[in-house]
Amino acid sequence: MNTVVLLGTAHSIQRGENAPTVFETVLRGECEKYNIKAIAEEIDKDKPTVASILAKTLHVGHLFADPDLHERAKRGIQSDCRYDIIREYRNRYPEIGMWPESPSEENLPEEAWREYDRRTKESHGMREQVWLEKIIQYDQWPLLFICGANHFRGFFNLLRNSGFHVIKSHEDWVPLTQ
Repeated sequence: MNTVVLLGTAHSIQRGENAPTVFETVLRGECEKYNIKAIAEEIDKDKPTVASILAKTLHVGHLFADPDLHERAKRGIQSDCRYDIIREYRNRYPEIGMWPESPSEENLPEEAWREYDRRTKESHGMREQVWLEKIIQYDQWPLLFICGANHFRGFFNLLRNSGFHVIKSHEDWVPLTQ
């Protein structure tokens, strides 16, 4: 059975914008503990990440698993639905012209929130399916997979339901001092 060690965190941490040395230490520890053969990430590949740099240092494989905008369009994956929601609902709810930093049912009209939440979950599920396909094709085990904390539970369940042995590293890793 193929093993995936799953770690959720913020993309700013993956990019090294916050506590890169501490995050690298955590990743290095997981790689040693589970004899990791490759690291995969949900993040754009516009610049190196803490994990991609560590993978080179440790001589293990590295995979950027998230689909780029071209692949998302080809697969019908919506990248950012907030502008569509604003356009569709602003006549009924003018206040959503100022989109909240962290949308929720508390700061959006109920109808707009339900639609935003539905579209976001659908997009996440489609992206997580792409990650699964990519790591299966990459075929390097055990694999450390790093994703945004908001994907942790969904991707954990998809992996487990697909027959993987999944080890929970951190559901939402943050440095102790922020």
